[in-house]
Amino acid sequence: MKGCCGTYTDTINAAVTAQIAFKQAAQHILDLSEEHLVELIHNGQFSEVEDDG
Repeated sequence: MKGCCGTYTDTINAAVTAQIAFKQAAQHILDLSEEHLVELIHNGQFSEVEDDG
């Protein structure tokens, strides 16, 4: 199936690639120490989300 911007397979491959990259990035974030996370929040690179419960 050919569309304006590539094939259906290209779209699926791009989605899978994005999912893999997201999972890898998430794992790196989960591996950060509490100290490093606090530093990233303090520097404005991350933001803390509070649970309003």
